[in-house]
Amino acid sequence: MVLIMAIVFGIDVSKATSNVAVINDDTTVWQSKINNDWFGFQELLKHLQEYREPQIVFEATGVYSQRLRRFLDDHQYRYSQLNPLAAKKQLDGLRTRKTDKNDALHLAQTQLIFKRRLTYYQEPVYRDLMNLSRFYQEVNSDLVREKNRLHRSVQLTFPELEQLLSKPTGKMYWTIVQLYPHADCLNEQTPEDVYEQISSVVSHHGKAALKAIATKLLNLAKASYPAESIDSPMLEQTRYHAKQVTEREAHKDQIINQMVQLAKGLPEFEILMSIPGFAEKQ
Repeated sequence: MVLIMAIVFGIDVSKATSNVAVINDDTTVWQSKINNDWFGFQELLKHLQEYREPQIVFEATGVYSQRLRRFLDDHQYRYSQLNPLAAKKQLDGLRTRKTDKNDALHLAQTQLIFKRRLTYYQEPVYRDLMNLSRFYQEVNSDLVREKNRLHRSVQLTFPELEQLLSKPTGKMYWTIVQLYPHADCLNEQTPEDVYEQISSVVSHHGKAALKAIATKLLNLAKASYPAESIDSPMLEQTRYHAKQVTEREAHKDQIINQMVQLAKGLPEFEILMSIPGFAEKQ
């Protein structure tokens, strides 16, 4: 009967460096610190290539372990990526002296005890979709904050402006806010003047509809008595927030389009699109 020796790489990942410990059953073969960069990973690769099927174990340390994970995926090495809390519980029974060097060794040693499962390999497209989804949530959170800031500033410079359209939202509304952030910006303006300005920056609306909006806008301005004068710095803030809202809304659409293009090649896409109520964009 031939006994197969277990080769385990324990890797303790930090921000810029990683401690690596390699054991052959109970014997420590190699211990070193490498940089988390191309040169450090080439050194790690040289040692990995010395063994046929090395076991690799490391903790998921947020963004810091993602470089190592990509390196291993690129070179088609399977690994066990541990939840930090689960890893801590497993290591606590072995620790005699807490150092990063010991943690790498203990990760390798406990791999022989727990025989951890390999982490599921995820195709890059799924990671890209997850990253885009997180980015979408970030942009959406920023959008909500900017909308709240815009509402506050409009209340100080031209509160009646929120009555102009059916809802104080949408590209047309935000564009008009940038044109006329204060009621007094419409002083001495005629309906024709306002129509010309709006129509020069707003598309996909009929002439009659835009003229009606121009007339209503002038009437709202005449009735307004803002909390801030037209010389107030609040005008610049109002324009700024309206522009930020516009850009973030456009960025959300851009992210969705990217996600759709990535997802169209996946088998799950057609299945989801066949379900009533599902659409590429909600």
